[in-house]
Amino acid sequence: MTHPYLWELASQLAGTGGDSRWGTTAPPVQLERELNGGPNPMGAIYYADVVARHPDLPATAAILDLGCGYGRVARALTTRLAPSQHYTGLDPHAASVDWARTVIAAAFPNFSFARIDLASRPYNPTGAVKGTDYRFPFDDGSLDVVLMTSVLTHVDFATVEHYLRESARVLKPHGGRLITTMFLLDDDVDALLMSGRSTFSMGWQHGISRVEDPRDPELAIAHPRDAVLRVLDDVGLVHRAVFDGSWCGRVDSHPMDYQDLIIAGRTPRSTMRDDLTLPGPNEAQSTAIAAAEARLASVGVHGRDATVELVGRAALLALNALRWQRSGRTLAVARSWPRRPERLHLQLDMAERFGFGAWDPPSGDDRAGFVAVPEHELIERARSGGDALTADDSLRLVIETIDNGIRVLLAQRDGTSFVLADGERSARPVTIPPMSS
Repeated sequence: MTHPYLWELASQLAGTGGDSRWGTTAPPVQLERELNGGPNPMGAIYYADVVARHPDLPATAAILDLGCGYGRVARALTTRLAPSQHYTGLDPHAASVDWARTVIAAAFPNFSFARIDLASRPYNPTGAVKGTDYRFPFDDGSLDVVLMTSVLTHVDFATVEHYLRESARVLKPHGGRLITTMFLLDDDVDALLMSGRSTFSMGWQHGISRVEDPRDPELAIAHPRDAVLRVLDDVGLVHRAVFDGSWCGRVDSHPMDYQDLIIAGRTPRSTMRDDLTLPGPNEAQSTAIAAAEARLASVGVHGRDATVELVGRAALLALNALRWQRSGRTLAVARSWPRRPERLHLQLDMAERFGFGAWDPPSGDDRAGFVAVPEHELIERARSGGDALTADDSLRLVIETIDNGIRVLLAQRDGTSFVLADGERSARPVTIPPMSS
């Protein structure tokens, strides 16, 4: 069984999460990074399926996505909702709402987006309305779904309680369902936090909740499970299902349940979640992923963070290596400098195919040295591969990049010097950033 992160990397470059049914182009990577920490198309597909695949979703369903951002889930819903089913996205982040209106709503009349002037330290610091004072702009009992993903993980408990009450107010009494994600605290979670297996520490008290950083409490907030469930009882959402996420170090969660997922309503059927099967790699792709993971493990690179770090740095290397090739230079190793260097045989076919060879650094940069570019520019470069940009080809690009990174990593561990060789005539030293921390 292979880990999902290599497939996720490839899917993010393809912009589809393995799903070819996207109805719109991808948003700017910088926007994805600002709101969600980076592209995550597979997560969007997952939550869209939680919304749309429920058997009781009416043919004329009305859906609210509070905290919609640039329409991360909306993009996936465009191919899952019928024209008679209406989606409304609300968010305080102006640039995100503008993009969603321009790209998504312009192409799908049953999708609409509006900016709300909610106060939010990261997204709308001058907002005029506090969360606890915000009234959802819908009539009582008018909505079939209220969706809030990664919203209640950034607000205090008073706002959580208010949003849950507002959700209950606007949901239809028969079949209306709340779908929301949270970080929930209980004794089992505390044990995982103490073990160091969690992504977060949640070590600072904030009312009855706990936060990751007391200087920036909206960064990440965890709420007591029993207090959240009591509020759901109080507002009449007495039927609920809680799907525990992996954020705190659990190993048996659904692959897409990073945050804890709550589905709640007034009837038992409203809590149903289909057994959602994520689009995954085929047999040949799985074999290639397993082999790449084995190569990474053989050089001591384990886990998502270390792998993503190596891939990012090796992608930068490919960008520079292709630029050097165009000027007649080749990256080489000088094990006994100044003796004749040995060419470092990098694989660059897929990088060339995905447009890395067309890149030039901004004027003024050292055109013969190693030039770094922001991560979002690398992803945009890979996404610009045109017709070749499929999940399968993206996986080949990721694996090619991994192999290059491993080759350079081993040379760096040997203390090897790197040079740019210019045929038989000359070679100049060049500094290659380390492939791992």
